[in-house]
Amino acid sequence: MFDWYPHLLSADILGILGIFFFLVFWSRFRRTHTALPLPPGPKPLPILGNMFDMPEVHPARTFEEWSQYYGGIIYLHLPGQPTLVLNTLKSALDLLEQRSQKYSSRPRSIMIKLMSWSYAFGLMEYGQRWRLRRKYFHECFQQGVVDKYVPIQTQEINSFLRRMLAPGSSEKMERQTLLTFVAITVRAVYGIKVQDLNADYVVMARESLDGFALAGVPGAFWVEYFPILQFVPSWVPGAHFKRIAEQYRPVVQQALRQPFQAVKDSIALNPKNSPICATKDLILYIQQKYGGSGNYLEQEQAVMEAMAVAYGAATDTTNAVGLCFLLAMAKYPEVQKKAQMSLDLHVGPHRLPTIEDYESLPYIQAIVMESIRWQPTFPLGLPHLLIADDEYMGYRIPKGTTVLPNLWAMLRDPEAYPSPETFNPDRFIKDGALNPDIQDPQAIAFGFGRRVCPGRHFSNNALFLFIASVLHVFNVMPTTDDAGKPIPIEVDMTSGLVSIPKTVPCTLKSRSPAAEALVLQSR
Repeated sequence: MFDWYPHLLSADILGILGIFFFLVFWSRFRRTHTALPLPPGPKPLPILGNMFDMPEVHPARTFEEWSQYYGGIIYLHLPGQPTLVLNTLKSALDLLEQRSQKYSSRPRSIMIKLMSWSYAFGLMEYGQRWRLRRKYFHECFQQGVVDKYVPIQTQEINSFLRRMLAPGSSEKMERQTLLTFVAITVRAVYGIKVQDLNADYVVMARESLDGFALAGVPGAFWVEYFPILQFVPSWVPGAHFKRIAEQYRPVVQQALRQPFQAVKDSIALNPKNSPICATKDLILYIQQKYGGSGNYLEQEQAVMEAMAVAYGAATDTTNAVGLCFLLAMAKYPEVQKKAQMSLDLHVGPHRLPTIEDYESLPYIQAIVMESIRWQPTFPLGLPHLLIADDEYMGYRIPKGTTVLPNLWAMLRDPEAYPSPETFNPDRFIKDGALNPDIQDPQAIAFGFGRRVCPGRHFSNNALFLFIASVLHVFNVMPTTDDAGKPIPIEVDMTSGLVSIPKTVPCTLKSRSPAAEALVLQSR
């Protein structure tokens, strides 16, 4: 009866398919011929795009050099991962701040996933999972809360001062500086008092961060451009990325769970006498609010993951800034003397600096700011992901573009910071106070928009106390050669996600016996 129906159906389908392919072709034709152009950048190769243009060492500096030819924004054609580099603060504010609803997500990283680093909320796509973890982190480290960690920060910095009074301690200064910031963070987050960098948890956490640093370098692994490679067995020649991921995965998972479980066990054993720390506060909070509910395990997982992020977020970058400060003091003794005059005037010889001295020491605040700006320790920050097509400065930016804020270029902008190679805290000072007309480097270094680093207030307190305390007690001097002559300070930074000085050829010498006595009396 209806033997004509299949033939008609086939004709309809063919017609619909024809219309579909025509519309696809027409859409691509119009986009190619009438849409706004992409931002400028190096000429891409067919299929491979700009893969071979990606710099292997100090990419942020290369991108800054490219901006002289291509302008403040640069577009890179990378397979499966088109990338926009923002070399100017204006472009970062225009896009990452003013249009944060489009630019607040993160691109997916295959290496991050293979290493099990996906739990880090700083790397998560924008959404509810990210919000919950950031909420818990923010509750512990927001500006109105971080002062409760000042006693811990003060005690650990005073311990650093005492260690540096020992003979030969300057030979271990870099390690002692790292120990200080590790001890501050681990104690504040987990209540664990770290005496040595060889402690089990510290070794484990540092190894996991080494993996993160490798995975986070743009263009380091081809699997990011060709995700299908993630399914290649690790024994296949050329699959070194898979072997690297397999090396770090167990330690990343252990660093996430082990210290959190230690805090849980401590609370269960003796809730009143377990160490005060951020993780304990959050565990008690969720036990009271969600205990016995079906939502408890989800909340506990969020707390565990939020706290695990704190170690990497607060330690590596803060330590790098501390080392840059020491280098700068040895290289610019006139800055050191001016800071010490300010400390002698406002703090005096009978006590060590405290956080209560913050407002009365604008020059120390300026040194913190310049230490962050001078040698940017997070040169490219973390990438953003554009979730919808956008237009900017007469260019189109396609949905799915990875956006890299070049913090190095912004913090080294000679228009904002004249003579950017020079360490000059006075650039932030006017009439004896901080100059509000000069861009605060911290507003750049800690990221933009909804993805700004929530640990910045904790870090700022630690850096202020460290810098003020070191300068109040010690003279920072360059090391000397066999003839006793100072060796000129050469600044050479590592290349990677976090950039730190390769060497810190400095020594600390106490300013006076009275200064030594202050340290020995401190707790």
